[in-house]
Order: sequence, then C-alpha cells, then structure tokens
Amino acid sequence: GIALAILGALAAKRPALALWAPLMPLYYLMGPIAAYKALYELLYDPFFWDKTCHGVHPPDKDAQAHRSPRPVAVSDQAAASTPPQKTSGSNGA
Repeated sequence: GIALAILGALAAKRPALALWAPLMPLYYLMGPIAAYKALYELLYDPFFWDKTCHGVHPPDKDAQAHRSPRPVAVSDQAAASTPPQKTSGSNGA
C-alpha cells in the first residue's frame, strides 16, 4: 500500500507526494469514522445539519441595507381552503 503510493508518486514525477504516503493509513481510517458519524446523526438526530462555518468575521453594521425583502410564504392549508378566483374577460366558452 504505502510502498506502491511512494512508487506511484515517484513515477508521476511528483516526489513531494511520496512524503505523505506514510499517512495514508490515517486517511483511510477517517472514511469509516465519517460514515459511522453520519449514520449516528441520521438515526439519532435526522434533522441536524453539521454545517462548516466559513468566513468568520464580525457582523456587518450595514447588513439591513444589503438584505432583500423576504418573500411571504402561503401555507398549504390556507392555499387549499381558498376557492379559485374567476378571471374577468372570459365566460368559459
């Protein structure tokens, strides 16, 4: 495994990658750990979103000026209970 990775890096004329080859068992160990973590979250907290925090910075003082108005959502129940409106200009014929 490791020797083959070193030979492959050297054959590809990328000897710097050969230095990382001894860490490959650690890399392969992280895959099952991530899979078990995902399975645990799926079973015990299915609506949890383990999001990565990008670009941590202080809040923008002028954030309201950059924010667009939020669209108003109509609930499915309200939409289902409202009868359809007739349009003018058409008598249905």
